[in-house]
Amino acid sequence: MSKKILKVIMSIFFGTLGITMIFSKIFHSQQKKESDQLDIEDEGHVKFNILLGGGAKYITTQKFEQANLKCRFGGMEVYFDNASLCEGKGIIKIDASFSGVELYMPKDWTVVNDLRVGMGAVEFKNGAQPDPDKIVTLVGNVSLGAVEIHYV
Repeated sequence: MSKKILKVIMSIFFGTLGITMIFSKIFHSQQKKESDQLDIEDEGHVKFNILLGGGAKYITTQKFEQANLKCRFGGMEVYFDNASLCEGKGIIKIDASFSGVELYMPKDWTVVNDLRVGMGAVEFKNGAQPDPDKIVTLVGNVSLGAVEIHYV
């Protein structure tokens, strides 16, 4: 590879990294109240953080309300297939940068995508059979990454 191409690639990489860091601070300040509400872990509230690695978490609670998922430079799998929603509603807050997040949801959950995505993607895999009484809302930010929702 020529030196000019390498310089261009490195410039793009570091420029994107800088922009992501700047804008993530803006988005975090706007969502501070929301993240404060999601900072508790108990039977209905789940936290999962990954930095420079990978991991999986299995949610088996019968009173699921909220999840706070944070992934930086890694991969994350979260299985909700053995969980039940508390009062038919749930929130999943995702903060992912340079990462891949895979969510495994029951087929009867209706997933509402309210994620802010920059240079990334949100994909729904498999067929869902949504129940309007079971709603999960995805909120948060995805930068240079992907979120995949698998219905199982």
